[in-house]
Amino acid sequence: MSQRFIRKDVLEKVRTLSAFDYLRNYAPDLLVKNGRTDYYHRDHDSLHFSNGKWYWWSQGKGGTSALDYLIIVEGYEFKDACNYLSDLMNVSAPVTTYYHQKPVKPYTMFLPYSFHYPYFFSEDNDVLLPLSFRFFLLVRT
Repeated sequence: MSQRFIRKDVLEKVRTLSAFDYLRNYAPDLLVKNGRTDYYHRDHDSLHFSNGKWYWWSQGKGGTSALDYLIIVEGYEFKDACNYLSDLMNVSAPVTTYYHQKPVKPYTMFLPYSFHYPYFFSEDNDVLLPLSFRFFLLVRT
């Protein structure tokens, strides 16, 4: 029987477990490797796991955490899923997989061919103007 409420610290601990880590640690026979980083569920062919996320293509549902997986796929109630995961995590701590994001390169702007011609900054140094504007400004002022 489930407890009446879930403590915040237990809920935070349970939400950190990804669905892939849950299956890899506690039900490894349900995962089938499909590629270098892709896996699918043995019982549900359209349920795929990749990069810490899962998506059930035939149902149009997905998520990241093991809590979402147990509620949506396995049909657990929220409190039952929380208690089940906390009991599992207390018995044996899961081995977690860390996903490293690709490094983001800084954006570099390549100047078009027309910038090879002489340009200058306005008096406020905020606008790049062609040289012909400079002559216009000099004549006018």
